[in-house]
Formats: sequence, structure tokens, C-alpha cells
Amino acid sequence: MKKKTGPATKALNDVAEVESFTAEPEVAVVYFGSDEAGLEAFNKVAKTNDDFLFGVSSNVETFEKFGVQKETVVIFKKFDEKRNDLT
Repeated sequence: MKKKTGPATKALNDVAEVESFTAEPEVAVVYFGSDEAGLEAFNKVAKTNDDFLFGVSSNVETFEKFGVQKETVVIFKKFDEKRNDLT
């Protein structure tokens, strides 16, 4: 219910926030980037999906820590291969 009344995504400002955001849920989806079109598409998907948590980080330090290029979506999971990167 909380997700439906607030923003569909959470702003993740630094490495600690990304780590905390992805630590608990079975699946967490994070968009690493700041491209306006990419953010719009990511938010559209987040609004239609209540099953997963969605976060956004535009901090360059988080790109380096998680080994991603800008404008990448990463699905963090507690099962299978633990992580999928979508560029």
C-alpha cells in the first residue's frame, strides 16, 4: 500500500544506501544512471509492479562499487545467480 501512495522508486544517494536497499528483499531492482528517458521508462515499469522494490542511483561511486556502466539496470536477487545486469 505504501508503494501505491508514494513514489514508485527510491532515490539511493550513496553506496551504503544501495547496499541497505538490496540487503533484505528477495528481489530489488536498481537503475544506475541519470538519463531522463531511461528514468522515465524505469519509473513506468516500477509503477506497474508491486512485487519488487525499485531504486535509482546516479552517484558515480555506486557505479564503481557495483561494477556497472551508466544507464544499467541491476536485478539483485537472493537466489540463482544473485544478480542480473541489463544494459
